[in-house]
Parts: sequence; structure tokens; C-alpha cells
Amino acid sequence: MSIGVKHLTVQWKLREVMARERMTTVRLAKILGVHENTIYKWRITDVLPAIGGETLDRICNALNCSLYELIEYTPSQEDKDSPTQ
Repeated sequence: MSIGVKHLTVQWKLREVMARERMTTVRLAKILGVHENTIYKWRITDVLPAIGGETLDRICNALNCSLYELIEYTPSQEDKDSPTQ
């Protein structure tokens, strides 16, 4: 059984933030104490990876950014169409 994604509502923007801050994969890996391949995998995806709050905080500190710059939420059409309570 496969589950299709109708609309991407949370977008991971590490690639854009790294480019803006001129941060390399190697440098960020050293700062965070993780392997370069881990940063590479996080950088190439548009989907929020399964990482914890502490790691997100360390990424934000290393890139001098807020969590809202790394993660972008767009309400799905279903959310837009549903009545508010």
C-alpha cells in the first residue's frame, strides 16, 4: 500500500539558508559534529528531515537564522477550505 502526498505543506529550506550564509557542507558538518553526507542529505531534500529540536537549534545557531527561515509552512487546499471553529 502506498500513500501519495497531495500537497507539500512543510518545506525544508536548508539549501537556501546555507547559500545565503555562504555556508559549505563541510563547514556546517564540522560545526554540528556530523558527517558531511548527513548535511548533504539534509541539503538536497525539500522535505523536513526527521531531526530533533536540539539539532534544529544547533543548525539555526550555526547559520544565524530562525527556525521560520528553515521551515516554510503553506496551508493545504483542504486547510484553506475547511471552516474555522
